[in-house]
Amino acid sequence: MTHKPHTTFLKSLAVALLFCVIEPAHATFWDGNVLYKFLEADSRFQANEGKAVTNIAELRDIHDAGMARGYIIAIYDAHETSGVYCIGPNVYLSQLAEVVRNYLRDHPEIRKYGADRIVRDVLAERFPCKGRASKP
Repeated sequence: MTHKPHTTFLKSLAVALLFCVIEPAHATFWDGNVLYKFLEADSRFQANEGKAVTNIAELRDIHDAGMARGYIIAIYDAHETSGVYCIGPNVYLSQLAEVVRNYLRDHPEIRKYGADRIVRDVLAERFPCKGRASKP
């Protein structure tokens, strides 16, 4: 069976492009420093919301903001029914991101810990269930 040269080229190009857009998997977990960096990007993204993206740095902020918010919502979902925290229905993801960012800004000494633990503990402190006191 023979292939037309342009068909083979197009298939090769498609495979090469696919490898360019696939995000690499990471075997390590984030620490608070990585999460804080992404949350700072989220803060910049919020400040520019509604404005046209004009450069690569703004595109990177959009990516990093999505990574930060995705991470926070994943930790939230993982512990939502455990009673570790009680977050009401009128609290938005942007508020959770701001709470965690502000805590990491004010307590840089905890950034060395795993980001999953930090998010869980900060949410537990800031959104405690009635009759329960938690501190990170």
